[in-house]
Amino acid sequence: MGSISSKTATKVGNFQAGVGTASADINLVGAYIFGGIMFILAIVFAVIALVPSSDSEFSTNIPCSEKSGLPGPFKSCPNGETCDPNEGKCKKPETPKKRHLMFLIGTVIAILVGIAIIWLSRVTSRAVHSNRAFAETYGTLAEANLISNAFRGH
Repeated sequence: MGSISSKTATKVGNFQAGVGTASADINLVGAYIFGGIMFILAIVFAVIALVPSSDSEFSTNIPCSEKSGLPGPFKSCPNGETCDPNEGKCKKPETPKKRHLMFLIGTVIAILVGIAIIWLSRVTSRAVHSNRAFAETYGTLAEANLISNAFRGH
């Protein structure tokens, strides 16, 4: 068996570095798209969190049943709801604040995940463009991933 010449090795290395550079650039575009989707999701979460919701979302609005012949707070409702004496209908306890807090937390998480993905992709892209050995390795890994996915049917 003969060994490959240095010209061939250089050509293979150049090809792998080119694949690595192209793959890093494609991944960077994908990261920006994903970051944009996460930013839009964060806006939706923020709007849901900050827009006041109606009480009808959180209540069954069924009429209160008489637990005894006494009026007012002695009327009963199912599932831990309370009877609103003004309307005579069952209402759930105030839970919108918890819901709004969860959507605000979701907003922060969506923004942080989007920023982290873009940042990591930019760091990787800079490393690929500045370091030939890393570009060759990244290209080889990108090809291995492509072949692996092809054989799995993805």
